[in-house]
Amino acid sequence: MIPVKFAENIVNIPSRFTEIFGPLLYHIVLANRPRVIVETGTCWGYLTAWLALGAQQVGARFHTIDFYNEAAPHVGPDDEPQVSAYLEACGVRDNVTLHRGEANYVLWGLANSGLLDDLGLAMLDDEHARGQITRECEQMLPYLCDWGLICGHDVFDQNYIDMACGYRDLAVAHRLEQIWLTESSGLIIMQKRPSGHET
Repeated sequence: MIPVKFAENIVNIPSRFTEIFGPLLYHIVLANRPRVIVETGTCWGYLTAWLALGAQQVGARFHTIDFYNEAAPHVGPDDEPQVSAYLEACGVRDNVTLHRGEANYVLWGLANSGLLDDLGLAMLDDEHARGQITRECEQMLPYLCDWGLICGHDVFDQNYIDMACGYRDLAVAHRLEQIWLTESSGLIIMQKRPSGHET
């Protein structure tokens, strides 16, 4: 059950086309029970809050990464305290580790510290460029557990066609199952099947 404090305060977090995917990702976490969750592109923390609520309820470790180097409507250099306050108001701040920095560098640090081991869910929503998402996926795939998921947002936004092609190529190259959702700028969900279960 979603706590009242969360339900009352999630509406205060700016979300920009992600509203429909927050509850979806939350229920994916409940269903798949990942041990480790990673998000790139915290922004104001809307999807972060839903993922953190799921992490709280299944006992997962959750890391979210943002450079905090953009301008409105995204987050800038002075916005991290506000993001933290939004998560605190939802009652989930203690269930997520906020990382400030470039995603590939932070992922490298997490991997070297053993914190990516048994990765069960990754949500990519930072730089919408094919090269960036390819590097992030390639960094995370060695740590992705069997049945683990990698998700990417804005895949049906006409401004990011090349990014969507990058996800498609990654799914094919690594024999990942794919689900493409067209709502709200689009979401791809890719799943790693165990050896012997490939279709």
